[in-house]
Amino acid sequence: MGETPLTGADAEKATAAAQAEIPDGTVIRVETDADGTYEAHVRKADGTEVEVKMDKDFNVTSVEEFGGMRGYMDTETETDTDSNA
Repeated sequence: MGETPLTGADAEKATAAAQAEIPDGTVIRVETDADGTYEAHVRKADGTEVEVKMDKDFNVTSVEEFGGMRGYMDTETETDTDSNA
């Protein structure tokens, strides 16, 4: 609840950010999350699905893997956006 599909330029920016983070993946959909940030649902080449979370400027903040029944696994990979500063 609270997720809205993205369209237009925002959809293009979210898709590009997700593809840069998961280059071998297929973006299934992009949307705003309930808090106004963005997320992309991506199917990786190995068939697993992840959510690529982005801030309001389309910077990737995390990648969360899905479990088999759409529940989240215990793993979450945080992306350090300050490491290249």
